[in-house]
Amino acid sequence: MKYNREKLKNKVCLAIIGMPHGIKGDVLLKILSSEPQRLKTYGTLYDDRGHSYEIVMLRMQKKNAIVHFKGVEDRSAAEALRGIHLYVARDQLVDDLTEDEFYQVDLIGLRVQDCTGRILGEVSGLFNFGAGDLLEMRLNTGKTVLIPFSKAAVLEVCIASGFLVVDPVAAGLSDGGENT
Repeated sequence: MKYNREKLKNKVCLAIIGMPHGIKGDVLLKILSSEPQRLKTYGTLYDDRGHSYEIVMLRMQKKNAIVHFKGVEDRSAAEALRGIHLYVARDQLVDDLTEDEFYQVDLIGLRVQDCTGRILGEVSGLFNFGAGDLLEMRLNTGKTVLIPFSKAAVLEVCIASGFLVVDPVAAGLSDGGENT
């Protein structure tokens, strides 16, 4: 596995390596994409340290994939990869998203404003703890809050212009009677 630190710029996590599968170096892979079959089309994947991983074989098994990487030939080598996050450069992703679909990486850094155009802060992260997507927002005050990434709370997303519009009440930033 080659080392290429340059590939770490503007990266998107597509998968996490899980436990070995069998004795010939295959691993279970948790795919973080809505279209797992595309993973192989991206070519070489990279970890946090810049090591490269080339998929030789990929087959789906329920929600996960079973993958064989070039150069990983036994269970011990596969076990050493457990927990590694795999990335691809953002510009390698296919931009065929519908109007209501976004790559998480594109939301980070967007200005957050209310319906009147007042800037409230910026998006600093995106999480899902099981009950739905949450945007982490760094308010102008420096405080960090989580708001629901729902149509009620986030009224508009304009990636090209670099902002999103929230309803402060639905987002839990205001009770309707006070300023945020």
